[in-house]
Amino acid sequence: LIEFEEFVNYILAMELLEAKKFGKSKSQKSILRQWDGPEQLKVNGSWDRETRLALQEFLAVQDTPTANVVKPSQFVQGNMHASHIVVLQELLQKYGAPAANEGGISLACGVWTKSTTKALNQLLLAEGAPTALHIGDKFVENGFNKTSILALQEFLAMKRKGRQN
Repeated sequence: LIEFEEFVNYILAMELLEAKKFGKSKSQKSILRQWDGPEQLKVNGSWDRETRLALQEFLAVQDTPTANVVKPSQFVQGNMHASHIVVLQELLQKYGAPAANEGGISLACGVWTKSTTKALNQLLLAEGAPTALHIGDKFVENGFNKTSILALQEFLAMKRKGRQN
């Protein structure tokens, strides 16, 4: 007999594995760097310290102007500040998320705006986060809510460095 929670964790693990395969099979090489994160990241839709730390660790290894000059020991600390948002916004622009480049104005201002959320959701959908794929195109317009946090957590788990097979 299998417990419900074990079954849900198995299904989630299989979806993340499929999403990882989907991401690797894309013809365009991703500019996103993998990161050394925790072996298991809770995928629960909660904007908690663990999620913020994981996002900060991921952002710290990305090739953006701000990420290249921050000290990881000071950057990865759990609270979101303007520097974290700037790195995220620079990454979204570099990635080419349409909302990050609307109107020819730089998104990287250090304030989390609707354009930041829309661009992040575009990235999560394009990178194949299972929750984003399940919702489809309307995911981009949903705003920053539990489903976007779930997709972000899935995405971070997908981009974590794994053991080489």
